[in-house]
Amino acid sequence: MLDIGAPALSQAFRTLANAENLPAVFHCAAGKDRTGVLAAMVLSTIGVADHVIVADYAISGANMAELVERLKRDRPEALTAMNDQPSAYLAAPPEAMKRLLDHVNAEYGSMTGYVNSIGISADVIDSLAASLLD
Repeated sequence: MLDIGAPALSQAFRTLANAENLPAVFHCAAGKDRTGVLAAMVLSTIGVADHVIVADYAISGANMAELVERLKRDRPEALTAMNDQPSAYLAAPPEAMKRLLDHVNAEYGSMTGYVNSIGISADVIDSLAASLLD
């Protein structure tokens, strides 16, 4: 996802860094994988500790049963697509996010190093931080 999804992640990060686009909501089908990576990028680059990001990601796993129930009620066609996936695809184990962050830190030195490698400059990160932290 970090490699193949880099162009989409870069664009999403830039979109969130533009104060005119805030407040914003972002999500994917189940709201945990692509969403989790983008959330980790945002949170890490504005200074949130890795263990907090991991704990935040784990909340998605705890809420998957509620998501499935809501889909059964409101969008059964989407649930059919989810039912075709292995059960592990619906999980959000905290270890998955920890492994992602560990990989990024080992490969790029930090999440900031990763976002820089996909074309996000310090001024974009600063803009995002100013919008979210002020």
